[in-house]
Amino acid sequence: MKELRNFMDSILAIDQDLVTDTVRTVALETITTYRNGASLKWNDAELGVYLVYIFGEINKCECNRRMRSPF
Repeated sequence: MKELRNFMDSILAIDQDLVTDTVRTVALETITTYRNGASLKWNDAELGVYLVYIFGEINKCECNRRMRSPF
């Protein structure tokens, strides 16, 4: 899964909206599927949760870098 984190970091540097929209879409689809009682594969559920977690971690790291940067 570390490769996914690196991949997201790379894309985020190029197109933040693409990453944000994709994470939001996958997370909402996962939650909606679960809420509706439809069958949800464990790996789809794990991906939805993990993407939200990684997105938060990436944004937390970016925020910390901006706070330390003198520019």
